[in-house]
Amino acid sequence: MDAKTKPTVSPQRAKFIELAQARMNRAIRAIRLVGQLDRRKAGYDAADVNAMVEALGDELEEMRKRLVMSAEGEPDFQLGAQHEGGEG
Repeated sequence: MDAKTKPTVSPQRAKFIELAQARMNRAIRAIRLVGQLDRRKAGYDAADVNAMVEALGDELEEMRKRLVMSAEGEPDFQLGAQHEGGEG
């Protein structure tokens, strides 16, 4: 592949890139707006900041879990084959 040739991507990958970039840019802009709140005008304190940062962290962790889970596929768990003939 020479410098002028671009690698081709599947339509699904192209759509993912389009959506992910747009959503990430909106999320980053929203976070920056929160960061621009003026303490004197908004009247927040350290506890408020910690609560906001924790909420964002929780959402980021949930997003990561969902993305990793969808990338790995559904878990392959089958109870019947592991539990034949037993009680419970």
